[in-house]
Amino acid sequence: MDVSIIIPGIRQPRWLKLFNSIKNAVKNFKWELILAGPWEPLEDELKESTKVQWVQTWACPSVATQLATTLARGNLLFFSVDSKSGALSINSRTLFLSAFFLGT
Repeated sequence: MDVSIIIPGIRQPRWLKLFNSIKNAVKNFKWELILAGPWEPLEDELKESTKVQWVQTWACPSVATQLATTLARGNLLFFSVDSKSGALSINSRTLFLSAFFLGT
């Protein structure tokens, strides 16, 4: 697994858009999406995908992120949030910059 993308959040209606943007943008990577929040994903596509994990937590975003990292299998971790529409666009350049700043 190349990268684990971790999103703490409470806005499940945005999660499918996020998933699709990842799927379209990071075709050269093996990736997984880990969602952490109080409610499970709404869409069957997310529930049934082998690339998506969901962990139920009522904790604040920083604690939810920490919990989600325990499930991560990627060599790189990428963190974002579901509260800003701009954060819903993850592309290969973003992942490259994340890897660069992590020193890999």
